[in-house]
Amino acid sequence: MRFRTKDGSDRNGWQSKFRQTYSLCIPPDLRLLSSYTVAARVSLTPFPSPSHHIAFSHGSLHPHLPLLTPFPSHPNELAHSLLRRALHKPMAPPYPPNPYPGLPKGTTREEEELYGENGVLWWRGLATEESSTKVCEWAKVLQRRLGVRRVVGGHTPNFEEIVSRCDGEVIIIDTGISKAYGGVLSSLEITYSLYNISSSRDGGDLFLPQPPVDGQATQGLQEVDNGRRQAQGDKLHFREVEVVKAVYMDKEVLLSRREGKVAFDKP
Repeated sequence: MRFRTKDGSDRNGWQSKFRQTYSLCIPPDLRLLSSYTVAARVSLTPFPSPSHHIAFSHGSLHPHLPLLTPFPSHPNELAHSLLRRALHKPMAPPYPPNPYPGLPKGTTREEEELYGENGVLWWRGLATEESSTKVCEWAKVLQRRLGVRRVVGGHTPNFEEIVSRCDGEVIIIDTGISKAYGGVLSSLEITYSLYNISSSRDGGDLFLPQPPVDGQATQGLQEVDNGRRQAQGDKLHFREVEVVKAVYMDKEVLLSRREGKVAFDKP
């Protein structure tokens, strides 16, 4: 847990604010282990798809980090095992004021890489690299490796706005919203819609699947199968609209809009 001291009013950068904090020793809650993750892959559709997903992570995802795949299960398994080691008694005394203890005893090579300078927790390249060309090249590598269309990360705050790069393929959402940093309050909104393109209505009817049951939106899929989709072979055809916005207290900013025809295999 971290908080800013009374004289911590400096707004010249996140580094100075971070140095003005103290660490408090709080008894560990082992229930955290059951839900602790450092990365996620969120599906945009109820249909099986190799790429209609968004990657989320604590920091930036290094495009050539071997332990990223299979994503996100492998990095999350490593993070889980590393946290379990760190919480195993006897625990190291809090840092500061005590010397930095390093990683816990028994840490594996992959766990070291996860926590290392190119790992999921600390690498900042997607946010700090000045070359947009290089960042967009990295984004393409990550899209192919992880099966995603966007990569969302944090850990490197911009106190004024959410940062979008490569037309929203890379989004850095850390704006330092904690009072310890004093950044702008913000959130990321992603709206994904599918429209039945065979509908006689202008623009098509919005497809509304039912809540997932065992990973499948069964009722919604059945409704589509019973309709005109059956006449189009083994594919389900839609018009997709994906809108990505940065939401602030007093405004919304469009970061990316994607629209086009898509086809999914019938489940």
